[in-house]
Amino acid sequence: MAGKYEMTDFTDEPIEVIIGNLRKGIASDCHNLLASARKVNAERRCFNLKAWEGRITKVREAELATYSLRDLNTLKKECQLMSAQLANFK
Repeated sequence: MAGKYEMTDFTDEPIEVIIGNLRKGIASDCHNLLASARKVNAERRCFNLKAWEGRITKVREAELATYSLRDLNTLKKECQLMSAQLANFK
């Protein structure tokens, strides 16, 4: 999930801006994941929406609780992984 907040080169930005952009990107990804999960839930009977909501909520809570670039990048990758998994249901 490449969003408008994705940054590849952090060399010229202050750390606060980098962290803020990662947080915005993760929040955007989580929002999109939740919307996709709800759409899949409406189309498929065997889909467990509560489990997906729980996974997405855990990512959002972890994103709000950390200032570590490594942790934020890991959460961003987790969003990308969940997006790929969710695509298998479509």
